[in-house]
Amino acid sequence: MATFSEILADIYADVGYQSSPASDVVARIKRSVNEGVRLILGEPSLMRLLDSDALLTVASVASQARYVVPEAVARIHAI
Repeated sequence: MATFSEILADIYADVGYQSSPASDVVARIKRSVNEGVRLILGEPSLMRLLDSDALLTVASVASQARYVVPEAVARIHAI
């Protein structure tokens, strides 16, 4: 699966922009990509894609009060 940055880079190349277009162009393209993702995930049959990440299991240690969550974790649904 492509990252958001990879999707943007592909779009820039496809439409002939340099790798770092002007900020107004970047804003428009990001807005369009986000709108497309919302439309796709808004389809009832595709809603499962929203929560398709595998579960993350964390081993607990006695007397340890803090744990580090990997950077890839976007949302915690339950503990």
